Amino acid sequence: MRKFLFKSVLAIVVLCLAVFGFAACSDDEEPSDGKFPSVDADTIKVSETAAGIILSWGEVPMASNYAVTCNSFKTSVTSNYINMSRQTGFTLPADGEFNFTIVAKSYGYDDSDPVNFQYTAKGVTLDSPQIKSFENGVLEWSPVTSASAYKVSVDGANQSDGSDGLYHKTTLDMTAFAAAGTTKVEISAVGSNDKYFKASASVTVGVNAARTKLMLLPITEYTLKDGVISWDAVGGASAYRVVDINMTVAKTIKAADELSYDMTGNNLIVGVFPISADKAIADAEVAPVAIKYLDGAGTASSPYLITTAFDLRAIDYYEFMYAEELAAGKTPAQNRYRLEKAINFNSVAALDNESNFFTLTRPFYGYLDGNFKKLSNVRVVYDGGYWAMFDFIATGAEVRNITFDNTEISNSVQDPDFPINASIAAIAFRNYGTIRGITLNDARFTATGGAVAGICTNNYGTVTKCTVSGEFVQKAIKDLIAADAHLLYNQVSYEMAGIVIENFGTVSENRVETLDIRGSECENVTEWKYGDYGDRQAPLKWGTPYNNVRSAAGIVSINRAGGAVTGNSYGTVNLIRVLGDYSGSEFGGIVAYNASRGVITYSASHIGTFTYSSTASVGGKITAEIGKTSDYRGSVVGKNDGSSTTSKA
Repeated sequence: MRKFLFKSVLAIVVLCLAVFGFAACSDDEEPSDGKFPSVDADTIKVSETAAGIILSWGEVPMASNYAVTCNSFKTSVTSNYINMSRQTGFTLPADGEFNFTIVAKSYGYDDSDPVNFQYTAKGVTLDSPQIKSFENGVLEWSPVTSASAYKVSVDGANQSDGSDGLYHKTTLDMTAFAAAGTTKVEISAVGSNDKYFKASASVTVGVNAARTKLMLLPITEYTLKDGVISWDAVGGASAYRVVDINMTVAKTIKAADELSYDMTGNNLIVGVFPISADKAIADAEVAPVAIKYLDGAGTASSPYLITTAFDLRAIDYYEFMYAEELAAGKTPAQNRYRLEKAINFNSVAALDNESNFFTLTRPFYGYLDGNFKKLSNVRVVYDGGYWAMFDFIATGAEVRNITFDNTEISNSVQDPDFPINASIAAIAFRNYGTIRGITLNDARFTATGGAVAGICTNNYGTVTKCTVSGEFVQKAIKDLIAADAHLLYNQVSYEMAGIVIENFGTVSENRVETLDIRGSECENVTEWKYGDYGDRQAPLKWGTPYNNVRSAAGIVSINRAGGAVTGNSYGTVNLIRVLGDYSGSEFGGIVAYNASRGVITYSASHIGTFTYSSTASVGGKITAEIGKTSDYRGSVVGKNDGSSTTSKA
């Protein structure tokens, strides 16, 4: 009896708690009109993935299911999300506009008020196909989620196995394509509706002629802006090798990083070569590719156009490509370039050692028309070696009609044991072609060892109709590094000239307006203190001080056998503190030393004011037309070898 009463009381208590609890819940969640609570609009989200268009929302407590409407499509789900693109009967709207309505339902209650939500699809790019195998000449790739077909091309020709122009299988028999060399295959996944599932990036592979090997191919399309070159990702690449014009890997960039390379302080590149992420596919083979650095076609009627300092550097790339064709036994047409605008190098960010001009190191085979434009404020500071705009100008090449204003070139300290391994010239270190119509205004060239010339160091071709004015200084090493006693203070002497240092070709009709050639006093070290390892540490005894310019001239320092110096002239040439008491010294208004079988022609109108001094001040005028005296100083030629031919013209 007691057990029955206890159970009855417990049942009544539980029933009361249940009724009270439900009533309390109803006070919080159930509207007075008896409708079920609606979905919270702030919790509605749309996700676009390769798996589909997924609509989700915050779950409503005690909801048994949800009625979902998308445009004209209707369905019911028990969960709080739905993949629209996988619903039977659902069609993705052509305009990409989704109009969702969600109604929450529960047994025994009226449906909730509908919640409306609008969404515009952004679209999802499909994954790129992954190469699965390449056996017996058959290329196979893995299916791509949500792809309805594939776009396939072989050497640019579209491949289709259906009326839609697409390829629906995932295998391609490469033995059906005959080719003498590498065949280019491009494969991309295509979605059923490109408004949402956009075509993937292409997987591009090369197939060798024997149909036994797959490889990635070099990048062929680039974007170039302000010296930065960029490219699109290649499917199947784990990284990219950036190769410069020295055929050196300048940088390796991971596929996940920004796909670009800044060339403003580095060499130009000849290509970017993908590294494969798949062992079945080899890395791209390194071979230069065509990159459009300059507008124009490089022909006489459509030359490559140069408008910026970076454009000027692009000459190196095109000349590199030209040399590659020559090496392959081809006979390419000469590249032609034209300067379209004046370039002020003050606006160019300084490179190493504060230089703002990037030297052109490739042999020049082309034709550069300066179009009488100016290159102003060129500044070059370097240490060791020689400097000129071009290292080498080839036979048949020509550089013409450029004006340089306010050019500063400084050659710093050289190898203390071999300080003569350097030179300065505006245009070329070695010229076998033609240099014509170059104007050098207010040039300031300073060397600490090595030769100094206005236009060209070594001429085997033609230098003609050039004009030079400025100051060329040969500075003593000790003046710069007096605190560095272990360096070689003693300097041998150097050649300096307004146009050419050493001539084997023709130097004609050039003009030096006003030129100061200035030497410095050097101290001759006769004894050295040596360290434990045989290195020279400090001088024990200084010899006789001497000046450091052994040969100087207004036009040509040394005219070799077969060289012709004709029709050149000068206004004022001042030689200041040069080596007057050295037995091998020559100084001339036009030529310092004219070797056997060297030819000089001139007229009286060619000769201006030629002064000489072994001190810091300018000395007296030298009037001898042809130097015959023991000091070898002449207003035309300093030392004239007896068999040379000289005549007035």
